[in-house]
Amino acid sequence: MVVMVVLVVIMLLMDIMVVMVIVVVMMVMVIVSLLMVVMIVMVMVVLVTVVVVLLKKVLMVAVLVVVMFSGYFRRKTVIFTVQSVPRMLMRAGLCGDYYF
Repeated sequence: MVVMVVLVVIMLLMDIMVVMVIVVVMMVMVIVSLLMVVMIVMVMVVLVTVVVVLLKKVLMVAVLVVVMFSGYFRRKTVIFTVQSVPRMLMRAGLCGDYYF
């Protein structure tokens, strides 16, 4: 009788232990999955910020290049017009040869 009670208690304890182990394993799995999700979200945020910063830098460089090239072309056109006006005048006979 006592042995049966002890066996039943041991079996109950074993069941409780198994259930506890399963619960602990499940908790660990849930925590690990949550950590994985958090890590993935953090990595995504870092990647997005890096991409945004790189895009900003690329846009800045592109704007600078466009501004430089537009200024360069504008200067070229200005020089071209300034040089071509006396040439046209000279061709028209309104200006002497002193410019060249």
